[in-house]
Amino acid sequence: MIDLISVTRVVGLGALLVIASGSALADLSFEERVWKETAGVSQEKVEFAFPFENSGETEVTITEIKSSCGCTTAKLDKKTYAPGESGEITGTFNIGSRQGLQRKTVRLTTDSVAQPQILLTLEVDIPKLVSIEPGMLLWRKGEVPDVKTLKILPNEEMGVEIAGIDLEAEGVSIEMLDVEPTGAAEVEGTGVREALVTVASTEAPNRGLIRITAMLPDGQEKLYFAHALVR
Repeated sequence: MIDLISVTRVVGLGALLVIASGSALADLSFEERVWKETAGVSQEKVEFAFPFENSGETEVTITEIKSSCGCTTAKLDKKTYAPGESGEITGTFNIGSRQGLQRKTVRLTTDSVAQPQILLTLEVDIPKLVSIEPGMLLWRKGEVPDVKTLKILPNEEMGVEIAGIDLEAEGVSIEMLDVEPTGAAEVEGTGVREALVTVASTEAPNRGLIRITAMLPDGQEKLYFAHALVR
């Protein structure tokens, strides 16, 4: 009579040996799996690199590279790496109007049973150059279309100024209200800019985009956005 317990133990031990063997045979070793960087005031993009080596005994093929955001791209010079061969995942993170700490990931898929997926992380701390309060002005459908205030605070310690505020209405009537033609007035002594925003009607869903142009210390312009929404 076959001892089922013994058979189970043998099968289980065999599975463990296969896993251990696979791990030894195919392994991509990365120097670091997290890239950290603090962006400069005028920096537009961050370039990163993740060096690695195939420290296993068989070749490994990276079948797919996928980033968590369209703002991040990553690439390889080749896909298959022999034992002892080194490579590098390189890429670019576009800062755009993002501010504060940003975390993006790059996920690798390989043909290794022991290491089918590898997650790489990009952490970029972007200086907060402009604060917009609130980032979205919201009117509920059918409510009174009252005037709402948008406050824009440039980071004066970093030499940032507000160069302009303009409105792009997408099929809605939105009027910038203020004492100045630009639709914004500076609050004396604070550097704060205030914009008074209204909508012509709240009977139907509508959306408007408010573009805020900031002037950086080196003369570059950078765009930030707020939204006026009826829903």
